[in-house]
Amino acid sequence: MSAQAEYNKFCCQGSVIKGLNWLKEKENGSSCIRKLIRRIENRIFKEEPALRLRTGIKWIRQVLKAYAGYYNQVLTLRLSHEIAEQKLASRLVNCFPEADSPDINKLEVFLQQKFAGIGWYFLGGITSPYRGPYIYESQRKQVFHVELPETTRQLNVFFMESFHSLSWLDYATFGKCGTGGWAKPDGLFCVSEKYDVSRESFKVSYLKHEAQHFDDYERFPFLKTGCQSLLEFRAKLVELIYAESVIGISKFCNEAVADTAYPHLFASYRLVDLLARRLKTEKKHLEASEFFFSSVKSEAMRIYLENSSELEAGNHIGSWLK
Repeated sequence: MSAQAEYNKFCCQGSVIKGLNWLKEKENGSSCIRKLIRRIENRIFKEEPALRLRTGIKWIRQVLKAYAGYYNQVLTLRLSHEIAEQKLASRLVNCFPEADSPDINKLEVFLQQKFAGIGWYFLGGITSPYRGPYIYESQRKQVFHVELPETTRQLNVFFMESFHSLSWLDYATFGKCGTGGWAKPDGLFCVSEKYDVSRESFKVSYLKHEAQHFDDYERFPFLKTGCQSLLEFRAKLVELIYAESVIGISKFCNEAVADTAYPHLFASYRLVDLLARRLKTEKKHLEASEFFFSSVKSEAMRIYLENSSELEAGNHIGSWLK
């Protein structure tokens, strides 16, 4: 695993400081690692980082700088989440006195409306564990027929384009990690720049994954609240069921973290652990192609169907995430 990839893994756990310390311990004269350390320190550990902003619109630049300041406060642990959010709200109120509210959630509704006024899109809220907006200029719609293990869905996919903000994880990893999209009641939303629609990363890791979320939201509405790990667990199973290569299981093995505070990573941990025990093998062997195609895919389908049966019977969590 490269130094950047290892650092990214720490970031996915919300641990930028641990990632930076790991890089410093591994530096050993490596110019690549030294360069990465300088980039991290210049972006994240400065009170007012130098940002390369792609817009000349003054008020949008103010919004982007306000959130960058918030990222630096929470990622470096200089402030708690609550105090950092209060400071972010104060900064936004100073920029937009007409918002007339110190509440960050109301401020983000105001920003959503203000961006909509120029034809742009703003989606606020929290991408666990930190707050951070998605800001982009345009989107286009395409309809896809998506086969899932128990149904086929015809779904609108909205390709979001010309991003100016992709939340905190993209910021911390210089665009190497972050959300590729999400599912909502009106369809799926895809960060266009992250995918080639002809490749497995789109067809399986994005489209099947998000379509499964969409299906689960309708089929098991109780999963919308407090069950993100189980939603991710089921979507990752679907990725394995339809996978065309060993990339999927390798990714899950590498990102697995036994911490329920990080639903995506915990779902990978639970999935890898369960597959290894079911197949009576070590986790590292799951990445071997002979295990993947002969055993992992079929076992993933069995686990998925068993879990669906439990959910239909009213057992909302069962033993899957214990």
